[in-house]
Amino acid sequence: MNEEYAKKLLAEEGWTDIFVQEDDPHTFYPPHTHEVDAAHIVIKGSMILTMGKEARIVKEGQRVDVPAFAVHSAKVGSDGCTYVIGRRTQINKS
Repeated sequence: MNEEYAKKLLAEEGWTDIFVQEDDPHTFYPPHTHEVDAAHIVIKGSMILTMGKEARIVKEGQRVDVPAFAVHSAKVGSDGCTYVIGRRTQINKS
């Protein structure tokens, strides 16, 4: 999957804040939350995303969605990671 296709897919699904994130190898995001739902589609490289007690390796062409207020962390793989993120701009308090 390429960047333009991922952006188009997310836009068609109604995601309104869509952008590309590029992380260096082994970047770590400690446990945190966001006030909005988010979708992540990996374009290049990989990451390990952990939500609750479940860790998932997300590779090129794969997607993972993170619900609003879900505690999660991420560790980027040894080749770095480029991914398209879509966020819902409306705050979801459910």
